[in-house]
Parts: sequence; structure tokens; C-alpha cells
Amino acid sequence: MRPHEGGAVGSSLNKTSDLVTWLASWALRHRQRIARILLVGAMIYGVVQAWPSVPRSTDVRFDLGTKHREVVELRVGFSQADEELKGVVLRFPGGAPETVRHEVMLPPGRYDVSVTCRRASRIGLVERVIELPSESVVRVDVAGGCV
Repeated sequence: MRPHEGGAVGSSLNKTSDLVTWLASWALRHRQRIARILLVGAMIYGVVQAWPSVPRSTDVRFDLGTKHREVVELRVGFSQADEELKGVVLRFPGGAPETVRHEVMLPPGRYDVSVTCRRASRIGLVERVIELPSESVVRVDVAGGCV
């Protein structure tokens, strides 16, 4: 072994050791700041991961058609994979308006919407598929099955 080779390796080890010592010393001096940065980073990561499943408000408009005044009740259900997630019963003792609006809070996704319309003489069922959220009002045409 040549004398200068051993010296180079020892010199390199001293530099690495000095760097590790300096980093450890720096980390101890700034541990609170490092902890805050890691906490904020973890919180941001959690929000980014959870955002797609956060419920959003969407306006849904049910178009009842020309015989809307005969409708006295609407039962609306929003479901995914045969599990109802939201439901509402809307009653209209004097007859429904031509267009019924309802605001629903659901996570983004594809939903089966079932609308049961009750009139004095009969009950009708309409089923549709909608995609939420929507940038505009979601329109559900139920005129054919309700009246």
C-alpha cells in the first residue's frame, strides 16, 4: 500500500464525519422548525389525499312537465352500488311547480337517482344516472314517468 492512498481515505472519512456531526448539530438547533415543516407537509398531504372524497354542493333540477300540478309528492333517492346515500321527500299539497330544485351534498361520482312521483290517481317511478359534481345545475327529466 502506498502512503498517500491511506491518507486520502482517512482524510475522506474525516470530512464525512465532520459533515455528519455538523448536520446533527444543525438538526438539534432547528428541531422545532423541522417539526413544524414536517407537520405542515403532512397536513397538506392529508388534504390532497382527502379532497376527491369531500362532499360538494350541487343543485339538481327535476323537470315535471306540463301536468306538474297533479304531482303532490316527490321521493328522491341518490344511491351508489345499491346503497342509498341521500334521500328527500318533497310534498306539494297544492300541486308541484313545473320545475323543482333541490340542493344535494355528495362526494364526486356517478349516482343512480330514483324519483317516485305521487299523484292523486297513481304513482310513477323514474330512474336516471347523474354525474356529480357539476359546474351547472343538474337537470333530471322526470316528466315521462311521473305524469
